[in-house]
Parts: sequence; C-alpha cells; structure tokens
Amino acid sequence: MSWAAINWDAVTAIGQMIGALGVIVSLIYLALQVRADARARRAQTLHDLATAISSYAQSIVENEDVAELWTRGLERLDSLNTVEFVRFNFMATRLFRTHEEAYQQHRLGHLPLPLWQDCFENVLDRQLSFPGLRSWLQGGARNAYSVKFRELLDAKLAENRPPQALHFARAASPEGGQSGEGSQT
Repeated sequence: MSWAAINWDAVTAIGQMIGALGVIVSLIYLALQVRADARARRAQTLHDLATAISSYAQSIVENEDVAELWTRGLERLDSLNTVEFVRFNFMATRLFRTHEEAYQQHRLGHLPLPLWQDCFENVLDRQLSFPGLRSWLQGGARNAYSVKFRELLDAKLAENRPPQALHFARAASPEGGQSGEGSQT
C-alpha cells in the first residue's frame, strides 16, 4: 500500500472521533471528581459544625460557674453584673456564630435541609425562646451577624415563642419516680 492511496480525510475523521471520545471521558472523570469533592466538603462541614457545638457545650458542662452564669443569663440578662455580662456576651456570640455558619452552609447547599432543621434550626428556636437571649439579641447583638442571618433571627424573634423550660425531663427511676432531686419537666 502506498502513501498516496491513503484517504487522509478518513484518517482525519478517525482522529477527530478519538479526540472527541477523549474529551467525553475527561468530562465524565471531572464530573465524578467534582461530585466526590462536594461530598467531602459536606462531610467536613458537618464535622466542623459538630466539633464547634461539642466544644461549646464542653466549655459549659466542665465548669459549674460558667454553667450557672449561662443559666442565669438565659433566664434574666439583667441578673448579670458587668463582668458576667461580658462573659455571657462572648458565650452567646460564639454560639450564634456557630448557628450562623450552619445557616450559611445550608444556604450554600453544604448542609442539607433535614440536617439544618433537625440539628440547628430546632435548637435555635428553643434558644430564642429564652428571655435573656432574646433580650441580648434585641439589644443590638444581632447586628454582629450577616444580613441574611439577621433576617432569619428577626423572623424567628417575631414569632415570639413562649419560653422553654431550662431543664429537660429526667429519666424515670425504677421505682416509678423521677431520678434526682428537684426534677423539672
């Protein structure tokens, strides 16, 4: 076979088909990588938010004085002296920054709606029922947050939910009564 007998148009068409197939394979690979990256980002977001909430809770649970200050601030902000108010302010700011981050991640699609509602929005609703936190936010603290998060806070504050009990129901003891003294529901 001589080089003169080769149909160069056919060779060019075959080359273009192979090139197009390579582009398609590359696009499929890229789509799979983007999808895997999105899953990894979502998992990292959940991990970071869980770590922030755990760290926050740990700071209250491990220190009785902090827990007492937090509890008083939730019930009545005006029961705190100046130093206690500063501490309460930073604790509440830390808590609401975590809520804001969760809200932003939800808006970006990194925190699915069921997780946002179950793990953050329901907790936020409960926290906003406490008179001390409501007073703190309405006193200007809400202005430290993004516009979209402030809009969410304003809508939730406008709902004016009745205050929730600070204490969760304790498990019933085997004798049929409540375990622990002074149990409240």
